[in-house]
Amino acid sequence: MNSAETSLFVQYFNEVATTLPSCSGYLPFTEENIFEKLTDGIFCGRLLEAVPKAKLNSKLLNIPATDDQSKKANHSLVLAALRKNLNSTITCNEAELLSGEHIEMHDYTWEVLRAHLLRYASLNERLPLIRSLKKGEDLTVLLSLDQERVVLRWVNYHLEKAGEEKRVKRFSVDFKDVEVWVHVLGQVCSELKQKFMDVLGHTTLEERATALLNVCKSTNPPLDKYATVESIVLNYWRVNMAFTANIFNNFLGMFLPSEEEMDKTLKSFQALRVKLADCEAECNSHRKTLEALEQEKGLCAAQERCAQTWFEIFELLSRRDQLNGQLGKLEEEKAKLQRELEKQDLSVHEVSDKLINTTNLVNTKSRDVADHIEKVNTLIEESCKRAPEANVELALYDASDENASLSNALRAQEKLLNFYKMELKAKQEDHVKRQEAAESQLAEINELVSEFLDTEQSDALDAINNLKRLLELLVEKCKRQSLQIAMSDSKIEKIDDLNALFSEKVRDYAEQQIEKKKKKK
Repeated sequence: MNSAETSLFVQYFNEVATTLPSCSGYLPFTEENIFEKLTDGIFCGRLLEAVPKAKLNSKLLNIPATDDQSKKANHSLVLAALRKNLNSTITCNEAELLSGEHIEMHDYTWEVLRAHLLRYASLNERLPLIRSLKKGEDLTVLLSLDQERVVLRWVNYHLEKAGEEKRVKRFSVDFKDVEVWVHVLGQVCSELKQKFMDVLGHTTLEERATALLNVCKSTNPPLDKYATVESIVLNYWRVNMAFTANIFNNFLGMFLPSEEEMDKTLKSFQALRVKLADCEAECNSHRKTLEALEQEKGLCAAQERCAQTWFEIFELLSRRDQLNGQLGKLEEEKAKLQRELEKQDLSVHEVSDKLINTTNLVNTKSRDVADHIEKVNTLIEESCKRAPEANVELALYDASDENASLSNALRAQEKLLNFYKMELKAKQEDHVKRQEAAESQLAEINELVSEFLDTEQSDALDAINNLKRLLELLVEKCKRQSLQIAMSDSKIEKIDDLNALFSEKVRDYAEQQIEKKKKKK
């Protein structure tokens, strides 16, 4: 028993007490009162209630535990769950726990904390752990491992991914230095990999431990909990396990197969299905051969050929059973992959709504452009009607060629001004009125363009160019969103095909199993 482990108990219980029903009253835990507060067995029972594998029914707990008999009964429930369901080798009894002996309570508290801390270390809780399977292994291997072995296998998986030859077998001897943690953290926190690798640049173990915990403070959530420089240097294996389990719970660093891997698995499944069909065809062929042999006159020769044929049939049936087993595993993988895809699937309706809103915005802007173009055309026509003698060619504003049309309109206005200057020599008074009218019309054109664009641009050509760029950007955005919808539709169709294929195989396999059971009966 050491102070580092007691400090671990206090820190962990203070964190989880608020998440357990009716346990906030135990706060705060300290190194002086922790074992005294655990003597009623209620808090430990609540902790094991949150561990699925422990199978502890909290309704059997005596709450509150006011006398020694009810406290012993609570400890009996906890000890039974630890020994029977969690394979614990703890040797203390209820009387020793009730007396508050620190040595027995220390081991008892560690077993409960370890079970709660490692409650997610199983394939049922962490499906991506399937990636830690080695060649030739099936799911039963992972399902048969206890929580500690699952975490050690997870550590070795990341060591292999990091290109390291070292492998860990026990928390007590294989975590004496920080190298294992550095390589594992470099894999699961890739954005901080270089900082973790820099830890190995320090010479002494104390310097490495200090640098490692400093980098762990930068993760989200921080991973510097539980471990201290002292616990790492002195190799307190229980603290090492808690530190490693905290990394496992927060940064698994494993993911379910990608879409490409799913396609590869589907192709393998289809190939196995073809092989199964070939085997069944061979079986039918051999059965026909047997029927033909029975009709032959040479009974001895027919019996020999019949025996050989049956031998081949049994081999083919054995191969078919093996393929059925592999198909069953693939079906389990398909179900897990399907659930993950449903969580990550994008909302097609949301993308469609965004596309409709963008299209409506483009249509609104187009109608505004048409209204302003009509106003500009009207003004140019009125200007030309006022001075037909100027022989000005009428070039109205046309949206199909905005730059050229507007330039032509401005040139027409310039000719009209020249005409007014010629008239001024003959009619001085009329010249002033016509010049004011022409300048007013030109200002009105520029004002309409500037008003449409909601800016103070005076150059009409620049305004039209800005409008064209805006429309081009809106059209490009619509195209991208249309492409995203098409990709989402394709993905949904692929998922539907995969569902149909696996559903058909599940039905076939179930019918075969039912027929086998009927034959056995």
